[in-house]
Amino acid sequence: MTTATGGALQTYAEYAPTPHDPRGAFLPEQGDWLVLPAGRNRDSDLLSESNWAAALEQLGGEGEDVEVHRFGHWACGWLEIILVRPGTDAADTAERIAARLADYPVLDEEDYSRREYESTLESIDSEGRRMLSDTAPENWAAQVYGWLSDNGHDSDLEPRDGSGGYPEEESIKTALAALGWLDPEWAD
Repeated sequence: MTTATGGALQTYAEYAPTPHDPRGAFLPEQGDWLVLPAGRNRDSDLLSESNWAAALEQLGGEGEDVEVHRFGHWACGWLEIILVRPGTDAADTAERIAARLADYPVLDEEDYSRREYESTLESIDSEGRRMLSDTAPENWAAQVYGWLSDNGHDSDLEPRDGSGGYPEEESIKTALAALGWLDPEWAD
C-alpha cells in the first residue's frame, strides 16, 4: 500500500495504491495532478499519521490547489491521498515535501515524538488502570512514564511496530508500587 514513503511525485494518472489496482481510477479530471507521497489508510502507523498532518499543514490545508481524496479499498478498508495541482505554489511545496521524505522519513519530529509519547501513555493507562489505587493523581500515566524512564526501563518505552511503547505489566506494577499508587490487591 502506497502511503508515507518519500520519492518523486507522480501524476494521479500514473498512481495506483497497489500493483493490483488500476492507475488513475475514479478521478479522470485530476489525471495530471500530483500525488503527494504522504497518504494514510485504516492501518496507518503513527509516522504515516504524523506525516499526513504535517504535509497538509505545510500545504496550507485543502483548497483550490490541494485536494484530499478518500476511497474505499479492498485491502485496507479505506485510504486517503493528497493531490496537488501542477504548476502552483502548492506543487513547489509538494516537491519539497517529497524531496524531504526521500532523504528522511519524518516531516515533523516534534509532532511524531508527541504522537509516540501519547501512544505510550495510552498503553500505560490501558495496562495499568486495573492495578491503580484510588490515591493516584489524574496524570498518573505520565508520572509512571517518567518513573520508568528514570529507573532503567527505557526498553519498555521504545516504540514498536510504528506506534508507541508498550511497557510490560510487571514494569508498570513496579512503577505504581514505587510511586505509592499500586492497589493493595495487586501487591505481592
